[in-house]
Amino acid sequence: MGSGRSTAALSAPELQAVRDITELKGPFQGVYYDLMVMLDIFSRKVIHHMLVPAESAVAAAKFMREAFAANDGVVPPMFIPTAEPR
Repeated sequence: MGSGRSTAALSAPELQAVRDITELKGPFQGVYYDLMVMLDIFSRKVIHHMLVPAESAVAAAKFMREAFAANDGVVPPMFIPTAEPR
């Protein structure tokens, strides 16, 4: 029986990337920041990261533009966003 997880056979970098958002505690109680990271799955290279006070559609769009620009303009054919904007 299958595990329900999808798998992909990757043979080179820049074929599949994943975006993740992690909430980090700030310096004061009740203050949090969102760390957005894009990783190349094959090489495990951090393509881009950005720390923002709050996740938003505007911040996510800016992050994506900067991430693809940082990756020499390469948009992986298999891109997996793992978190939806809040």
